[in-house]
Amino acid sequence: MALTACRCPSCGANLELDDARDFGFCTFCGAKVMLHDVVEIKHTGSVTLDNSPQAKNRLMIASRAFEAGNCPEAYNYYTMVLEDIPQNIEALYKKAICAVYLSDINDVRTAEFQSGITEAAAEISRTKDTGAQEQFDADISRMLLDVVDNAQFATQFRTVQACGEQVNGWAGIAQLFRSAIPVLSDGADKETLLESAIAFCNKVLGSKVTYYKETVRDKNGRETDKFATYTMSPDAKEYFENNKKWFADAYNNLPSRLQKENAVNDSLSKVSGEIDEITAKIRDAQERLNIAVKSFWTGNPEYVAAKQKLTRFGWLSGGFAVLALVIIAAILAGNQKPIGICVLLIVVVLAGTFLVVRSLRRNYDESVYTDNIKQLKKEIADAEGELRLKQKDQAKAKDAVKKFNQSKK
Repeated sequence: MALTACRCPSCGANLELDDARDFGFCTFCGAKVMLHDVVEIKHTGSVTLDNSPQAKNRLMIASRAFEAGNCPEAYNYYTMVLEDIPQNIEALYKKAICAVYLSDINDVRTAEFQSGITEAAAEISRTKDTGAQEQFDADISRMLLDVVDNAQFATQFRTVQACGEQVNGWAGIAQLFRSAIPVLSDGADKETLLESAIAFCNKVLGSKVTYYKETVRDKNGRETDKFATYTMSPDAKEYFENNKKWFADAYNNLPSRLQKENAVNDSLSKVSGEIDEITAKIRDAQERLNIAVKSFWTGNPEYVAAKQKLTRFGWLSGGFAVLALVIIAAILAGNQKPIGICVLLIVVVLAGTFLVVRSLRRNYDESVYTDNIKQLKKEIADAEGELRLKQKDQAKAKDAVKKFNQSKK
């Protein structure tokens, strides 16, 4: 049985079919493939080839391979799709994603990635295809996070060259983020992406890479490999520092971040303004209360006299209680306990009298005050309660502002 090499007219796959048969079937898309009885048709004038069915089948195969993680096959079929339909959005950016996954650690295909996603983003903008935009954002974001999560951070290498290749690979990953962030829509989760990019740069700058220097043998003949620290070049270090700053600036100026910042600041400003209003209200009510109380006592001397009597009686009770305590101390010192107990009872009575009189004096004010004064005092008490609640809200708002500022990169 002889095999004939041919290409599927539907999906473009390379096939090998039995030459003894007039036709066969594509093992990729199932289309019928004719091998013999080809009729030559002569035509004068221009001919336009319709490759849309073939491109559609190729795109289907590419999509299946992409979802299955078969990047080599997906890359090849997306390339064939673009030969027929150069503006196909899916093929443009997914081929670029495949190029990243097919890259070497020391040669991340950043230029191909950037070209593909830039062209795809331009086509999405031209067609205003919101569905394609959402899928574009999701696929690019997933790829970036996957690359960072699986980035190699080996610490020991056999050669200095291998250390440099590792640093070049890290630089390529940073460049992927630099290329992708600007073309993603505001609907993408750029906060998460930029946080990952910043964390990646910090990890790179904090990594200690070493390379093999020599093998030493101790007195017992045991060999040990010695490694030296690889020093990143000033240009490479500056590159990661600059990228980190770019990511941080982009993060802090995201519309979502600016909206959050405005929200927490507005919340603090609002509650602070409310506290100022309540404080002014209390101060005004207190001034009116002072005037009303002063006017009341000035216009009612009989109440003043009664209050003074209560005050004097209270102080006398307190004074006698203190004097009795002194007597108790002297009696107890002379071992006259029965007398001391009697005097102690007198102290208790006097102290109780003092407290009762003091309470009566305080309640006396409330009993003789006019309704206007009572209303002002109630107004102040209510405002002070409201003020305490607002002060708690202010503390929470300040804490929210502090946490947001700490989250800035």
